[in-house]
Amino acid sequence: MVDYQRIFEGSPALFLVLGADESFPILDASDAYLRATYTERDAIVGLPLFEVLPDNPDDASATGILNLCRGKTRRDGGAAVRCPPAGWEIPGTIFGRP
Repeated sequence: MVDYQRIFEGSPALFLVLGADESFPILDASDAYLRATYTERDAIVGLPLFEVLPDNPDDASATGILNLCRGKTRRDGGAAVRCPPAGWEIPGTIFGRP
């Protein structure tokens, strides 16, 4: 039997799995994502995406994933929707504000 959880968690890619409701709750994260963002799985799973990755308050044009995926969330029985890549500053890292 294939252990998909182990494959996902061990992937070298930085993945977040998000729920489809309007708060985009974080359902899981790859180990690579957790390492790159200095985050622990238990600290982010279940939280809304924008609680973990808030828009940059210093950037008036920052509107987050809601603009990227407006009206395109997956519904039961619907096809998955691929959103364009988006970037967020990661607080506490060289990629974000302190």
